[in-house]
Amino acid sequence: MHRREFLKSTSIAALAAGTLPAAAATDDGDRRAPAPRTLRASPRPGPMRWPAPATAQRLAARIAAATSGRWNVEVAVAHDAPGAVIGGGAELSIAPECANATRHRAFAWFSGLPARIGLDAESHAAWIATGGGQELWDELGADHNLKGLLAGWTGGSPALWSRVPLTTAADLAGKRIAVQGLARDVVAGLGALPVTVAPEEIADALAAGEIEFAVAPDASLSTRRRFADAAPYAYHSSLDREGGAITLAMRRSFWDALAEGDRILLSALAAEAFAASRAEAAAEAAMAAALPAGLLAPIAPLPAVIDDVIERVATSVVAEAAGADAISRRINHSYMALRNRQRDRGLVG
Repeated sequence: MHRREFLKSTSIAALAAGTLPAAAATDDGDRRAPAPRTLRASPRPGPMRWPAPATAQRLAARIAAATSGRWNVEVAVAHDAPGAVIGGGAELSIAPECANATRHRAFAWFSGLPARIGLDAESHAAWIATGGGQELWDELGADHNLKGLLAGWTGGSPALWSRVPLTTAADLAGKRIAVQGLARDVVAGLGALPVTVAPEEIADALAAGEIEFAVAPDASLSTRRRFADAAPYAYHSSLDREGGAITLAMRRSFWDALAEGDRILLSALAAEAFAASRAEAAAEAAMAAALPAGLLAPIAPLPAVIDDVIERVATSVVAEAAGADAISRRINHSYMALRNRQRDRGLVG
């Protein structure tokens, strides 16, 4: 299959449906149950199981179960799941939030920021839930016909995989690096070339030499094994130190038309999916720690001279993006307020 067509057919999933019908009233005042409505979801096909498709499958199944089949789930695909939502081709999507940073860079705060500026999953969730993050996310999303809910996490410290050893920042100059979100701006600031590759295709592109470096889409064991077959070197780096958010995104008009009970249900299911994602990541981390040496490809610390440059560039990139407009400034102020409280308690660097 032609690579371009393959990328289009296997990108992470959109949930699609028409607006949900209201229950119909009979002449004698009884109410009939609403007719079942089909929601289509697309897990990534193939053997590689990374967290976004796993979260999509789990959440789609829970939506069907929680509504006793009132919302049924079928498989569909979309090259750009949030784009399908925005454009009206779908009402829902389950996908990494970092994809929306190409629409407005302030979405990166809700996806997860690069370097030490980024919050871990639990701190990020706390900002969204209690630090004013959700309200600001709703405000930004409304300008793009989106409503987002935190529904999963890609795992902390996905590795930077490389076809060549890294010793200085100059080794990255002019090289093609698969990366997403605001880390693309950081990579560009290092003199490298950020490229977009569908998550399920990154390892193949790395093995084929189409790219020289890649930030893995997650920190799972299956991804680690897959990338070890594609590249001989792996490093912990600041490009995606804490991982990033997977979100349940809805067309705003769809969300606004839902009954309050359905909004509460979807919010609760998204929160449940996030908790399940974190539990799964913890179980995998424990499993990795218990494996005998040599069964997993080692991940080395990135040379300090490179990590220091990444940190400096990331700080500049975040500051520049934060000052882009009023909504970006307000989002950054809210985010940094929580981060500074965490720093004062010694919870972040």
